[in-house]
Amino acid sequence: MERENESRVQPGENLPNDTRRQAGRGAAGESEGLLEEDLGEEKIGARARARGDKENVSSHPTPSINLQDIFFEYNMSVLKGTAEKSLRANAKYLLRHRKTRVQISGHTDGRGSNDYNLALGERRARTVKQFLEAYGISPKRIEIISYGEEKPFCSGEGEPCWEQNRRVHFSVKSK
Repeated sequence: MERENESRVQPGENLPNDTRRQAGRGAAGESEGLLEEDLGEEKIGARARARGDKENVSSHPTPSINLQDIFFEYNMSVLKGTAEKSLRANAKYLLRHRKTRVQISGHTDGRGSNDYNLALGERRARTVKQFLEAYGISPKRIEIISYGEEKPFCSGEGEPCWEQNRRVHFSVKSK
């Protein structure tokens, strides 16, 4: 049985608090679960510019993109503890940056047939997409693809390398 990789959560990761108030709605009245705390500096800066408040306008309106890969256990497409924490952080980023569209690609290690690994990569990508949708991210902003074993992060053999390849990777699409 594979050991769960505990080192994938970024230090100082900021997780959501379920007691926060819902603050807004998406385009055409579609609720995206936007939380008041998740508006972030970019939204506050936009509001300040609209009011003519130069003091609260950010000099760096373009956010850095920090979407983490989501890792899975061998032959699994179920989210476990650290993967779910990383995915929550990604969901919070996407809630704060509502125009950002992503492609989520499912990957596997090299064990198993090509057909099996493509299907497993797709299940992993769908699991992540369903989580994001449940968190309030519009499905229109999410595209999925499976690469199976075709685009490994690590090309070596053995468990330390294979565990890096069992992942869903986020790529930001043009707006």
